[in-house]
Amino acid sequence: IFGDGVNVAARLEGLADPGGICVSRNVRDQVLDKLSFAFEDLGAQEVKNIARPVDVYRVSLDAESPAPAVPRQGQRPAPLAKRRWGPAHALATVAGLWLVFVCGRNVLVPGVIGLALAYFYHAPPLRLSYRGFGELAVAFAYGPLIANGTFAVLTGGRNPLLLLLSLALGLLIAAFLVANEFPDYRADATGGKRNLVVRLGRPRAAWLFAAVVLAALLIHLAAAWPSGRHWLLLALVAWIPAARAARCLIREPEHVPDIVPAQGAALLAFVLYALICGGVLVVGQ
Repeated sequence: IFGDGVNVAARLEGLADPGGICVSRNVRDQVLDKLSFAFEDLGAQEVKNIARPVDVYRVSLDAESPAPAVPRQGQRPAPLAKRRWGPAHALATVAGLWLVFVCGRNVLVPGVIGLALAYFYHAPPLRLSYRGFGELAVAFAYGPLIANGTFAVLTGGRNPLLLLLSLALGLLIAAFLVANEFPDYRADATGGKRNLVVRLGRPRAAWLFAAVVLAALLIHLAAAWPSGRHWLLLALVAWIPAARAARCLIREPEHVPDIVPAQGAALLAFVLYALICGGVLVVGQ
């Protein structure tokens, strides 16, 4: 299976309940008279990186028992499946405790904050991504928290310039997340995931994207110019794809084929920014 088939399958997996199965109309039509399963029509769903809506059906493995309905807007989504702790979690815990032992308690607070943001991004009771706080959590965790936490581990100190640069990076990553929420607008709204795009609507969220990108630019300028490290101004090239993404979203916020290039441009923006700023800081040490 290649192309759209892979994308549709991946998105349908995300729409399915834990342990459940969702299929497209094409699959349902092919097996309808060959299997005894019941199919519940979930309607047309917009899925990421697919230009047209996909007709989705939930498979009821027990034909006599109707499958539970999809939570509508305003309803509380079904609880997440319990996650089991495995070797990876145990290894991460041991590594974290070792860092606290070696580097001191100043590493403990960023570690606990990062763990809490990662867990409560989806998990109750906070469910940050369902309440419009997921984008803020991503901006903080993937910007200031990781960069400055790593710097504290390696040097035991703080760096005001790094703080500002990482804040700009976090905003660009949050903007990328916002762009990725556009194609899933209807599916997220149907499933009760009240992220910023769902709360604002796609046209206003497009302007939010532009505002976040502009804020990142202003923070970068405030950090780069006074520091005397003018090579950091090379990172301004990252705002070329960022501006292109903002223009695409503002012009066609409801048209998925025009949103897909904006996603790629937003991704390129934060990757370029991280590489250029990281390179300048490393060379300047």
